[in-house]
Amino acid sequence: MGAVKASMANSGKALWSYSTPAALGAAVAGFIVGLLVLFGVRRASGWPSEAAIDWVVLILLIISFAPVGLRLLDFLAERRAVLGSKWFNLDLSRMDLTRAAAAGTEVLPANLGITGPVVSDTAPMDIMEALRTASRQPFVVVDIRDGDAWWVTRLIALSAGAVRRLAPEAIVFMGRRENRPDQFLGWATPAVVLEAILQDRDEYRARYEKAVALARHLVFFRGTELLPPGAILHPDVLRYTDPPHNYKELGDAALEQIVMDQLARHGGPGGPLEAQPDRLTLARLNTLFAAVLVTESVNITWTAARQVAAVLAVRAPFVASVRDGAFVSMIRCADAERAILAQLVEQARDRHDARD
Repeated sequence: MGAVKASMANSGKALWSYSTPAALGAAVAGFIVGLLVLFGVRRASGWPSEAAIDWVVLILLIISFAPVGLRLLDFLAERRAVLGSKWFNLDLSRMDLTRAAAAGTEVLPANLGITGPVVSDTAPMDIMEALRTASRQPFVVVDIRDGDAWWVTRLIALSAGAVRRLAPEAIVFMGRRENRPDQFLGWATPAVVLEAILQDRDEYRARYEKAVALARHLVFFRGTELLPPGAILHPDVLRYTDPPHNYKELGDAALEQIVMDQLARHGGPGGPLEAQPDRLTLARLNTLFAAVLVTESVNITWTAARQVAAVLAVRAPFVASVRDGAFVSMIRCADAERAILAQLVEQARDRHDARD
């Protein structure tokens, strides 16, 4: 039993990572500080009233003793405990997180389907088709494999398209680590991924911001259709108004097309950026995203009680499920929490039916 407790503490998955006395101390200190703040507010504003102050103090007391409640749940989970009475039964060992439906996940083709540099005018269109497919799922997986599968330029296009479409909601990274394939490396939102890349190299930010400006001009004037009399478009915008590009019919989706074209083909001061690809190796991934990747996970080989404790400890909206480090799926924490609550209600109902 002590070994299990130590294992959970070391894993960082406990709801309360400190000792029981620390939980009690935090509760008492929180209550005292809360009372001082409450009395200060009441003296300054008159809130809460005499009629309401007892309820406010009671709510403050309940909130202050949250660390004790978390420590109690850890205690129960560590021991696969059953807490019950004739009215209620809580059995953490019977929880089944597989009943929380894992959200849809799309594993993207390497480099968005174009494994070499973009050298033709149709390649950006092919890449955008992969992005449209990706946007139908809440999560996409970028498998960097041994570091030869993805380029950072393609990740810019992916994250820019996801930010514009508001889908997918998260980009999951997996790859080979310690000679083991398919290892979960972490996840981040597309907006976080995009900003981390743009902060890494001035050339990336310059070309991305130029692509955004070109796309806005293209969409606003519908090519040259809505130009004021006598006005002309900048030559860089005109590049995208006629075949073979003719991106004006794409509307807002022109952004990803222009981003890819600006990065991969159309010359900037440094020329096409895919001539010497910025490969997304494990080291490069860590350089770009070490500070922003969410790496919390739930191992599906753990006991049910430990899985429940791990999920409830997660503060992010999603958590990865893994099998000994290998990525399995993504789970919405809200879905998992609802599934846990539903199973607790089911336990209570079964106990009530058995008693009747």
